[in-house]
Amino acid sequence: MPRGITQEQVSAAANALVSAGDKPTVEKIRQALGTGSPNTVTRMLDTWRGTLAQHLQEVIRLPNVPPEAGQAFAEVWRLAVAHAETFARTALTEEQNSLLAAQSDLTQERKLWEIAWPKRSPTRPSTPLNGRRPTYSSANARCWWSNWKRSGAICCSNATACRPSLSSKMLN
Repeated sequence: MPRGITQEQVSAAANALVSAGDKPTVEKIRQALGTGSPNTVTRMLDTWRGTLAQHLQEVIRLPNVPPEAGQAFAEVWRLAVAHAETFARTALTEEQNSLLAAQSDLTQERKLWEIAWPKRSPTRPSTPLNGRRPTYSSANARCWWSNWKRSGAICCSNATACRPSLSSKMLN
């Protein structure tokens, strides 16, 4: 292997790797050059990375564009970004309002269920709805009612089948 590498060689190899869509690493640079100690390549690769911003500015610069046109493009871009931010904030606010409304609905429904299905306590009656049996919506009613008497809990995983229907008659 030949000895000694230059900064230009390392920069050219790094640029070639970036152009190919690869990330320039010490090993890839050494492979491309066929020589170079890891310490030397690391120092030179750090130097290349330090000048990368300046190199990108040169690549990005538009040739033969008047400064006024560049300023106009910059203003259009600023307006587009501002519009996108406003749109995103509006969408976020609408979503937050929707979630707050859903939370309010769920809280109201929970309160109705607490009224219809009071927890056992010394101050509340031990049967739901002050001793009245609610209407049932399934064949699991007997199972649910016997478990309610014992534990005050819904008996099966099919809660909609065991749960009595909430009606205005039950809440009165």
